[in-house]
Amino acid sequence: MKRDSRIVLYPEYFDRNLSRKEGRRTPLKLSVPSPDARALFDAAGALGLDPILENERHYPRTWYMRRGRVLVEKKGSKCSIIRMVAEELKRRTPSG
Repeated sequence: MKRDSRIVLYPEYFDRNLSRKEGRRTPLKLSVPSPDARALFDAAGALGLDPILENERHYPRTWYMRRGRVLVEKKGSKCSIIRMVAEELKRRTPSG
């Protein structure tokens, strides 16, 4: 599958502990505390987005922390996919 047919999702996009300026892309009501790439992978898999887990990658702003990332199929806009994954992640997180 070609790279441009996938979207990159970082745990920072969904982290309630970060500000928008620090990389969070979801509203606080859909954010969860300290998600990891494995949780994103599981949520994306449940949505049928054919995820690929890359544990050794990092968010560019926090290059010193290797939290991983997930590549998912592009089935809509990046914004809509982030929202779908955030809702699923929130549903799966007990403290979310």
